[in-house]
Amino acid sequence: MERKNYLIDTNVAIYYFGLAMSNESEKFMDQILGKKYYISVINRIELLGFKRLNGNESDALSSFISNSIIIDLE
Repeated sequence: MERKNYLIDTNVAIYYFGLAMSNESEKFMDQILGKKYYISVINRIELLGFKRLNGNESDALSSFISNSIIIDLE
């Protein structure tokens, strides 16, 4: 069976943590986040600069970033 790798876009992460996705999309993201996933260094910068987060959202986002594999610029 083929293993898929996912690069998660900034807007997808914001919608996911802001609970602005459909139930089907949210379940799919839950599956992805339970495995190996990637974000770019640009995504990391954009997410850390997002200001409209409460404490719980900020903690969840920090965990999301720390559990990701970050693709650096080369």
